[in-house]
Amino acid sequence: MATGRLDSYAPRLHAVALRITGNQADAEDVVQETWLRAHRKRAQFRGEAEYGTWLYRIAIRVASRLLRKQTSRRARLKSFSELLPFADATLPDVPSAAPGPRREAERAEESERVLAAIAKLPPAYRIPLVLKDIAELDSAQGASVMGMKEASFKTRVHRARLMLRAGLLEGRPEVALPPPAYDRQMCMDLLASKMDSLDRGVPFPVQDELVCARCRNVFDSLDYTKQMCVRVSKGEFPPALRAWIRSQRGASGGPTPRARGRSAPRPRRAC
Repeated sequence: MATGRLDSYAPRLHAVALRITGNQADAEDVVQETWLRAHRKRAQFRGEAEYGTWLYRIAIRVASRLLRKQTSRRARLKSFSELLPFADATLPDVPSAAPGPRREAERAEESERVLAAIAKLPPAYRIPLVLKDIAELDSAQGASVMGMKEASFKTRVHRARLMLRAGLLEGRPEVALPPPAYDRQMCMDLLASKMDSLDRGVPFPVQDELVCARCRNVFDSLDYTKQMCVRVSKGEFPPALRAWIRSQRGASGGPTPRARGRSAPRPRRAC
């Protein structure tokens, strides 16, 4: 395995690690440990899986171990029915994600809000969401990274989107909408179709005139959530981490751990 091939994935691994751990210091540690483990285990990679999938699997294991150390108790997980917004008397007004002067001025603050909302998700749902909607792996790749069935991976992603949607819209003005035009099962079927279109990155196949105002609000909010994930999927790759990786290319005796001393303490964001 060429070292340069591993290096090329480092920025993407850092972006994923940052969204999973919620802070820069831990994200850098995850990338470094992933780099070291991948180098040590390079002979074990035989091509049965894609190279990127293999690297993400290592990174997720490292990040998950770190999260277990930080999490002293499990947050209560809402049931799926609690996450469904169709029966609510009012629904939040969905902000526009369209570009514009005011929108550009709000982007930095908005990105911080998105990252904070992602960091509040339980790791069991946060990690699949990051792999799917930020790393933009397909469902089969994400399931392979997580070591689970594809159907289970999709279920976690769908629930995570609903959780994140609620977090991003918290505090927004509420709008009154008419009662659901269809029975609960029809709304569930439409929601499943919407989630599938988001999974595959294709337009929602149901015509607008067939979707009632309440479902349209929910689907618009899911589009907004997905757009916000894409917006925070890119980030600056730390120069110090890039320099460390480059220094390992010619290191005799293999990679060595990077000194953990940092220029200034970084605040840790609660996960």
